[in-house]
Amino acid sequence: LESDIEWRLEIERGPYPLNAMIDRRDAEAGHPNPRCAWWWCDEVWRFEIDEDARAYPYEALWLTLWRVEMGECADNCSW
Repeated sequence: LESDIEWRLEIERGPYPLNAMIDRRDAEAGHPNPRCAWWWCDEVWRFEIDEDARAYPYEALWLTLWRVEMGECADNCSW
């Protein structure tokens, strides 16, 4: 593990992971490890839910790994 790095795991159930900014086409295609584009998002994994247990199409279980570098600027850094 690296110094001054905070790791967070987020588990969600839905059609796509919130805040990770993945391409919805990857989620709808069932891609197991779509790339994320949001600040601090390191990895995203998709786990299938049995079709009988889904509340709506494309619903899956998502695991997002966040890598936060302390003191690193993200989003609006002009201030």
